[in-house]
Amino acid sequence: MNVVTRREAVWRLGGAALALAGAAGCRKAMAFTCTDTQGLTPEEAAARVAVEYVDRSPDTSKVCVSCQQWIPPTGDACGGCKVLKGPAHPAGWCKLYAYRG
Repeated sequence: MNVVTRREAVWRLGGAALALAGAAGCRKAMAFTCTDTQGLTPEEAAARVAVEYVDRSPDTSKVCVSCQQWIPPTGDACGGCKVLKGPAHPAGWCKLYAYRG
């Protein structure tokens, strides 16, 4: 019979709680969006639609942060793009993606 001491139980529960808190923190950190197009002209907003920009890439190996066109953020969580106007999410994607390599 395998007996778990009180100390072992506390350690196991504490470890599980810490893991869950860490996972929730990661999820929260990536929960922001970069889809605010209020400052764009109608043409610039339409271009985002035309190239199918999304905040979450369907292919995790092709994300904005690894694109040649990526502009790192300056202050907020959204970066930018050299060829597409408006904010860009680091985990985003569009048809203009070009691996930086």
